[in-house]
Amino acid sequence: MRGKFWTVALLNFGAALFPAAAQAADHIDCILSLRNDTVDKSVFEAYRKGANIGEALVGMRLPEIRACVQANKWSAPATESATRVLLGEILAVGLKKEMAANSLPADGLTAALASFMNGVGTDTARRAANGDMDRETIGSLIVKLQAEHVVSEAQLSEKNGVLIGEYMSAYANSSVYRLDFKTQ
Repeated sequence: MRGKFWTVALLNFGAALFPAAAQAADHIDCILSLRNDTVDKSVFEAYRKGANIGEALVGMRLPEIRACVQANKWSAPATESATRVLLGEILAVGLKKEMAANSLPADGLTAALASFMNGVGTDTARRAANGDMDRETIGSLIVKLQAEHVVSEAQLSEKNGVLIGEYMSAYANSSVYRLDFKTQ
């Protein structure tokens, strides 16, 4: 995703939000349970409008996020990682709907992207999470998607290419920051 969208407003609340004695991160399901249709729709609409999705999420769920942080004694990095996982999952749902509307096979893309992202290494996956992909990586992904018959050349319009890239970034956020969360 574009960098400015991942500016998580939670980190602006300062030390009052985060406990001083952080433990190893645990219980990511606490924050993932904050999703519902209203939250997903509002955050995805903010994304499509170019607004800060972290602020959109916090505007709707700050008390619940704060409760997760405090109950689980998450550090600031753990909170940021958990929030990025949540935002990645929210965006992935919205992007899957858009891909389906454009006749792209969302389930096939999910499986192919998971396989692809597992093979590119942590640095490339982290860059994908931040929407920073080089031509070589994008080219490799396209070759994989076509070789596995996930998408045809006709389906690779500019619009669909952007959707696939956005979905890759959402998937990368969910996977990369889930791994980070486990160590924080």
